[in-house]
Amino acid sequence: MQGAARHIFTAIGWGIVILLALVAGLGFLIIRVQYLVCRRRRADFDAAGAEAVGELYASLHRPEPDE
Repeated sequence: MQGAARHIFTAIGWGIVILLALVAGLGFLIIRVQYLVCRRRRADFDAAGAEAVGELYASLHRPEPDE
């Protein structure tokens, strides 16, 4: 009986290890795809950021009207 119980626990343990490895691999794959998309769109992100900073500086340095 002990041999069969050990075998079942060993099989369950390896199943859990394999499942966790698959989840981790899927997570790495998703991160890699997101990284590649971000690299491809980096110029767009830089342009949008520069536009936002330019608008911020323009609003900060806008002359105030005389009252």
